[in-house]
Amino acid sequence: MSALYNENMPIFRNDDVSADTNVEHFCEFCKIFHKYGYTQIHAVVLYGYTNCNYLTGDERCPSPYLGEKNLSAIYNKRITDLSKNKFIGNNKALIDYLNIIPDEIALHGLFHTNYSKMTYEEQKRDILQGLKLLNELFPNKKVSLFIPPFNKANDDTFKICKELNLQISLDEEGSDYHLEKLIATHSYKLENNHVYRYHHHRFYPESTFWYYDLTLHYLDQFFAISNNKYVLPKICLLCDRRDWAHDHNAREIKHFLSYDFDIDIKYVVDSPILNPNDYDLLHVFFWGEEAYKKFKFPRYKIIKQVSSHRWQDNPLYGPLSTEQFVNKYLSDSKFVTCPSKILYDLLKEHVNNLFLIKKGYSSLKFYYKNARSGDLNICWAGNIKDPVKGVNEILIPSTHNRFNLNLASDLKHNELLDFYNSNDVFVVCSRNEADPLPLIEAMACGCFPVANYVGIAPELIQHKKNGFLVKDRTVKAYQEAFDWCRDHLDYIRSVSSKISEDIFEIRRWAVTSEEYKKMYLRCLELNKLDNEL
Repeated sequence: MSALYNENMPIFRNDDVSADTNVEHFCEFCKIFHKYGYTQIHAVVLYGYTNCNYLTGDERCPSPYLGEKNLSAIYNKRITDLSKNKFIGNNKALIDYLNIIPDEIALHGLFHTNYSKMTYEEQKRDILQGLKLLNELFPNKKVSLFIPPFNKANDDTFKICKELNLQISLDEEGSDYHLEKLIATHSYKLENNHVYRYHHHRFYPESTFWYYDLTLHYLDQFFAISNNKYVLPKICLLCDRRDWAHDHNAREIKHFLSYDFDIDIKYVVDSPILNPNDYDLLHVFFWGEEAYKKFKFPRYKIIKQVSSHRWQDNPLYGPLSTEQFVNKYLSDSKFVTCPSKILYDLLKEHVNNLFLIKKGYSSLKFYYKNARSGDLNICWAGNIKDPVKGVNEILIPSTHNRFNLNLASDLKHNELLDFYNSNDVFVVCSRNEADPLPLIEAMACGCFPVANYVGIAPELIQHKKNGFLVKDRTVKAYQEAFDWCRDHLDYIRSVSSKISEDIFEIRRWAVTSEEYKKMYLRCLELNKLDNEL
């Protein structure tokens, strides 16, 4: 009897096993299920590729065929033409492995085509041919289940399956749960006799699927937590208040690292009670914070984040030399992190356990939407009242009566996507910066950055290639930079999509959160070593 009727276990339906399945990673994938006592139903496509190894179009749709659209957007005939010479039986290592493991096999189509668009005769021909080939490839496994590609079927599909004594599995009436979403949202509860569907290849390192952050490690951690077999280190992220910059960062860190750590976010504005015994690490996001001190966290549990230069020139905190700053604000923490090489170079001679950790951006909130047109549009975002930013001192004088300048000082975070996508150039003219984060977000939307040598600007910008680095922080120097942008407007617009793609590869939170993970693990490791000594 099919595992679909096993009332004592969750039912795992793995779609899109095909000729291009990476056998090495597929074996790792299956072993994770077996490790926790689970088997799977593998939905096999006989001809064609299904793994998402390429990106297509401006919206980065994953595709198994280089230069082709996403499978769901390709017509049946085109899919068939692309698939004819790509037979899963030629992937002998995959077939051999599937034959020796206890998992079931289901038919997922002769080709990965939309059966609801096919006639009765076409469907029956393909299903019969698919069953014949599966029986030849897997002589010791009974194939009794048909899983229509794209979860699409029509009345003829059901009629044919009934005639052939095949069960049919579709995502209907809420009966199927999507495992990928559960993993991405950290929903750990698994229920018996529920069908959890997913696509194995989205968990592999070569996958271009990005809507959910999926890895083999996350899958393993998901099962470990679901089965109460793993105790996560506990970390508190201490931010100033909700919906401010530190909070956005903290929430992304929690989202992407919840399979590695048990993370709480606390806000100073709420006057939280913090018990040092509840946490392995306390990550203080603002180096000048005082609120946590009354709870007497031991020094070895504290990580201080230095993501501003305000100790150099702000009268509330300085001005201080680097040595004075470290002694006054960082001496109670064993670990320190900063986001830019400029800050790192300032601190490295004075701090023992210093980590250079890049901040990221949300690729779901910031991305390239459209090509620009018309006159050159220049933009800036941030706190216009902050004198460090140079808006009134540098930016407005350098654009006045010469260029279109758009300022975003009061826009909500979710309104910035359209703002950035309506402008050509994003400007940084600050006296000093740690990042700034709007630079990353604007570049993710395809803006061409013009910036002086502050924060991460020199780390991200290649002069006159993906941005413009201004040598002197003067009105004249910025006027010359904007003149160059106006004179090269066609070029600026031609590289917008590439700027977005490059930032996506190196700065989205799915990537940069790994640096935080390594830092936290290193801090815990150093504490363990110190205790052993």
